Amino acid sequence: MHKLLLTFLGFVIFSLNTYSQDKIEIKTFEEKTHYDSLEINTFYFIDETLFQSIQQNNEKEFKLAYIWEIWCKSCVKGYPLVLKLTNDYKSIDAFLIINDSREKYLKRVVKFFEKKGYPDVPLFILKNEQRSYDANYDKFVKTFFPQHNDHGLSLFMLFDKNNTPIYSTNATMEIYSSIDSVENRINHYKLEE
Repeated sequence: MHKLLLTFLGFVIFSLNTYSQDKIEIKTFEEKTHYDSLEINTFYFIDETLFQSIQQNNEKEFKLAYIWEIWCKSCVKGYPLVLKLTNDYKSIDAFLIINDSREKYLKRVVKFFEKKGYPDVPLFILKNEQRSYDANYDKFVKTFFPQHNDHGLSLFMLFDKNNTPIYSTNATMEIYSSIDSVENRINHYKLEE
């Protein structure tokens, strides 16, 4: 009986140590941080103020924010399309933004990236200052697109070099239409200059 109890306690202590070692680290960055100074494949908390700050310290012609989740089928379809777009257009910095910062969910996100491959960009998680993830999402999106009333993931927000919001998709758009619309806006915008 004593041996069984010691074995059980050893298992519990091992499990607790293993869990604490697997904790996902989410970093923060200071205002006035430059996008290129952020580590790739690393999670960073972001909110409206930090997003605006990092945009201002970025000389790229376009900034593309993509709010998505790994459980959302259209979002997962859009993930490689965002990466392709940023590879095709070197004038774009991508902000891959996840809305759920719970540890259990982030472990699933890490497994997703281990399976699908990590992007060569920093990864962002919205700071959950509101009690509701929906309220947090809405606050972030409406800071840049006040008329945006369509709550949904797989959302693209495109900003120009002056950090002016120039386009956002909506949840009713099919993912391939969304990415085509973003690309059309970029090409149209370049022609206007």
